[in-house]
Amino acid sequence: MATQRTSRPTRGQTDREAGYLTRLLGRIGRAPSGCWPWLGTLTWGGYGQIGRHGQNVTAHRAVWEHFVGPIPEDLTLGHRCHDEDLTCPPGPCEHRRCVNPTHLYLQTRSEQMTARLAHAAAM
Repeated sequence: MATQRTSRPTRGQTDREAGYLTRLLGRIGRAPSGCWPWLGTLTWGGYGQIGRHGQNVTAHRAVWEHFVGPIPEDLTLGHRCHDEDLTCPPGPCEHRRCVNPTHLYLQTRSEQMTARLAHAAAM
């Protein structure tokens, strides 16, 4: 039976897990575009970041893992909202803050580079 993921801490979670989940979900905003902008700390590259079990992780990965499940080691996450916005410049942009799992998708690193080049060429 699959574990049900909720939007709030559940019985049986440790205080540490419950605190992490409360921090994670409490830093998600909502935008008219459908993006869920990260309201917490950002990395130098513009991605959301949160501490989990003593290590910093990107917020979009943390949200994906909470709502969708594990990310295979050979895959990374892409942002549909960035790919579809041809006015968005390459490099740091507002879409890097988006943690909406419906705006994210799994891709290989090769696919990620191909998408980056295609996006840059379309500008």
